[in-house]
Parts: sequence; structure tokens; C-alpha cells
Amino acid sequence: MASEANFKRESQHYSILHLALHGEVSDADPLYSKLKFSPADNDSTEDGYLNIYEIYNMNLNSELAVLSACNTGYGKLEKGEGLMSLGRAFQYAGVNSLLLSNWGVPDEVAPALMYDFYRYLKQGMKKSEALRNAKLNYLKTAGIHKSAPFYWGSFVVIGDASPMEIEGGRSRNWIFALISICFFASVLWTSTFRLTERPL
Repeated sequence: MASEANFKRESQHYSILHLALHGEVSDADPLYSKLKFSPADNDSTEDGYLNIYEIYNMNLNSELAVLSACNTGYGKLEKGEGLMSLGRAFQYAGVNSLLLSNWGVPDEVAPALMYDFYRYLKQGMKKSEALRNAKLNYLKTAGIHKSAPFYWGSFVVIGDASPMEIEGGRSRNWIFALISICFFASVLWTSTFRLTERPL
């Protein structure tokens, strides 16, 4: 289940984190920008909202976090602090590289882009190169009405863009995916990846 409690409990054990959730940015109080998880039954400790201030207190050792949600790279520019985004919080928590969105992500486009991103990453491409090729592949079939940058230009890679080994390559890798109802189509491609815990 894509619950906040599951993420907090399990996320530090995986080198790839993929969250296809709804993101909400608060300009009034950036520390309360959040990712919305599925409501957890009988859980009085978590409210289903993973706020920036909570992410700052996490200890993540992931090589890559894919935040396939709306506005995960967007935030308020605070004097002396910089951009207060969800992506920055994940970097602060220890993630080496991020794939973020800078505006609202169309539900029908994101799953295809993410599928191709992982496919190219598995081939040994740099993260930035894998994303570029995923976008180019999308444009080949998008058609004139869905080829505008609005549909595909939101996603960017920041941090360490170097290649990484994922399952099926020369060494094993691990992915922890949480899919919410608003991105139900993502299930079509996440089924191609095994959920394997990293040995400690």
C-alpha cells in the first residue's frame, strides 16, 4: 500500500525510489509542501501527507529518487536558503540524484516517459541522457496536439547524472515504488520491475 508509514519504514533500504503521487506546494509556508499518500486505515501516527519538514528528518541513502508528481522541482525562493522544493528536501535527506517535475504532469504522459526513462537507464545511459531519449521517443508518437513542451518538458534531472546499474545489468539494483490512485496508469510499467530489498 502506498502509505506514508510504509515509505518512512522502508525507503532507506532501496537505491531507487519512485513516487508517483500528488504533490502540493505551499508558498505561504514551504516546509508544509507535501506529497499525498493513500490514507492508512487505523494509523493514528501518520496523516498521509509527507511534508518537507518530515523529509528533512529522514536518512535516505538512495542513488536516485524519481518524484513523478506535480511541481516536485518547484518551490518558493527563500533568502539565505534557496529554492524550498520537495526535490531539495530529498537531496538534503541524502539522495544523490533526482528526476523532478517543474509543473503539473499530465496523467496520460508521465507513465510512458517514465517507462522509457528506466528502459534507457537500464541500457547504461546517463540519467540525463536517458530522460532526453525518453522525451524524444515520446515526441515520435505524440501527435501535433500533445507535442508541446507542456506535455513532456516538465521533467528534469538534477544531481549526479552518471549511469547506474539496474536489475538485469552486470550487478543488481533495487527499486521501491509507491503508486497512488491519481497515477493508476503507472501500474502498467512498474510491473516490469522487481521490488527487491537491498542487503545490509
